[in-house]
Amino acid sequence: PPSANNTEEQEDEEAALRVRICSVDYSMQRPRRGFDVLYSQLQGAKVEQVPIIRIFGRTSQGQTALVHVHQAFPYLYVRYEDDLPQTMDGATAFIHRLALGIEQALRVTNVGGKQHVHATQLTRAKPFYGYHRECLFVKLSLYQPASVQKVATLLLAGAVMGRKFQPYEAHIPYLLQILVDNNLHGMGFLCLGSAEKRELGKQPRHDDQPASKNPGEEQRLLQEQVQKQQQQQREGVNHPMGY
Repeated sequence: PPSANNTEEQEDEEAALRVRICSVDYSMQRPRRGFDVLYSQLQGAKVEQVPIIRIFGRTSQGQTALVHVHQAFPYLYVRYEDDLPQTMDGATAFIHRLALGIEQALRVTNVGGKQHVHATQLTRAKPFYGYHRECLFVKLSLYQPASVQKVATLLLAGAVMGRKFQPYEAHIPYLLQILVDNNLHGMGFLCLGSAEKRELGKQPRHDDQPASKNPGEEQRLLQEQVQKQQQQQREGVNHPMGY
């Protein structure tokens, strides 16, 4: 049978785009049709902002590239205890109230932004510490990476639904969380099965906004990243993740 290394090499060769990861960051932007979630079923309203991960590097052909990764949301988990509703309908209703309770608690504490919880999902997992069987957890996906710690603090303090919840994986930084989940690391290759190419200077059109009046913004960002990388090489500094 083929080895694991041969399988990985075959997958790399079949990738439509391979980019060596030199720098990673993110920005909050208005959602783009065809790439992002436009409507929040939870809140019954249009989505205002979503996180867009930006990966800068070089392709396997030596070309500089700036890859935008969509629909990668920060998240944390909370334990779904045994004393909570155990039927599917009851659990669904409770999780919905939990999400709305988080939204309300964040508004009371004057946290910026009108939307915080993107989605909720009931899942099975095994607690990391101690000897445990698999149990139920609620995965809370958020819009703002900066809201993760605030949500965890509110849950642990009992400020949501008058009950204390133990948060899990809230301590993991957003970008590291996404990289680990997708088996990526600094100076490794990001392999994409498909990707849409955008010409430099061409801005995406949003549902509620005409074409940008600043067509050189993307090109300026790319040039800054190139200059930063060249400066680090001249100084002999090695920052594989761009932190």
